[in-house]
Amino acid sequence: MKRNANTHIGTWLSALPLLFLSLATGCLEDELKKELEEQLVETIEPVLEVDGGGNPKVGVKLQATTKQTASGWTASWTWYRNDAMIPKETTKEYTLLASDVGKKFKVGLQFSKGSKTSELAYSNVIDFPKPGVNFTGHEGIVNAVAFSPDGKQAVSAASDHTLKLWKVADGTLVRTFSGHTASVRSVAFSPNGLQIVSGSEDKTAKVWKLSDGSVVASVDRGSHVVKVLFLDDEKFVTSTNSEVQITKTEGKAPVGDPVSVTGPNDVALFVAPNNVFTLAYNRDSDLILWDLGSNKKLFTLKGHTNHIRGIVFSADGKHVFSASQDKTVKQWKVADGTPVRTFTEAFLAIEALSVSRDNKHLLTGSLGLLRLWTIADGKQVKTIKMAGENDDVESAVLSPDGTKALSSGATGGFLGLWDIP
Repeated sequence: MKRNANTHIGTWLSALPLLFLSLATGCLEDELKKELEEQLVETIEPVLEVDGGGNPKVGVKLQATTKQTASGWTASWTWYRNDAMIPKETTKEYTLLASDVGKKFKVGLQFSKGSKTSELAYSNVIDFPKPGVNFTGHEGIVNAVAFSPDGKQAVSAASDHTLKLWKVADGTLVRTFSGHTASVRSVAFSPNGLQIVSGSEDKTAKVWKLSDGSVVASVDRGSHVVKVLFLDDEKFVTSTNSEVQITKTEGKAPVGDPVSVTGPNDVALFVAPNNVFTLAYNRDSDLILWDLGSNKKLFTLKGHTNHIRGIVFSADGKHVFSASQDKTVKQWKVADGTPVRTFTEAFLAIEALSVSRDNKHLLTGSLGLLRLWTIADGKQVKTIKMAGENDDVESAVLSPDGTKALSSGATGGFLGLWDIP
């Protein structure tokens, strides 16, 4: 989903809370100073946006909801690049240079009044790296990506009607899969890593052999296929804008009755060890859990205030995560549908997400940004600026071992691999 990046800078600037708020006369300045020092570490964070020319810019995000400073106190900003102070940069914004690619940034903030000065508080660090590997070859937007079960290969699906298989180690193109006649929207590996399934706007889903690129099965769904998943090595799931269907890989025969759905942007599936299949799909801002075994709806999960853009289950199937254009990711319990935690991106809609296999980290993708979060406490631990990419993140996925992230942008053909230390 591509939008004009220039519109975002005005949005987040207008959303900044007021920095200078007046307090009633007589407030104890020592108490205020202590309060400021406690707040600052939690309330400042660098964010990456773009300026009017599409160039990346670092700005400061303030998340304060309480009083921050009294009349007469002044704020000082100090920018750091690779832990070295950047001379003469004392405002709330710093525009990145071409030479800044591959470096890390943070910002410090302190308040002072006469001889009274608060301790300098530092933000989290934000990376502006080059991708570890660039995958080049697609001639259109890369809509979806997936790692093989062993993490050694990756597959991409693009608007140029093709899929491509890559070596993760060096970005070598192994094979191109041609046969779709319209944009390919979704792709997934089989559990044994020997096949992939793809879904396209040409209304078909195809199962391919990795070894020779041949088509094992092709199913006409009569409508754009928005999501494909393997149920196991012998069955796969396809989702259109009106239904979800399980199909046998070899015989191409449907399995059971289709589940009727309305307008999903994304579908996720978890297969428990006892072969209980739980399906999650979105209807606008609602998340719906469905038991495919009994073909019955379990829960409708409400809480988002805008369209859901991505859904993923935790590896153990106990939780499901939903990413929304309301700038949040919500974590839910599958057992009873109760909300667990909300991850807030403050200024940017979240377009993609992935959960690590050990259920410890969540990866989200927004306008040119990847963020890594710890699931246990909902905190951001890493931010990556996709160098040269100021459009939406079309897809983002963590490697099976959780050490790398593969992502694509709305600029045609971009696909990059990033280290996640």
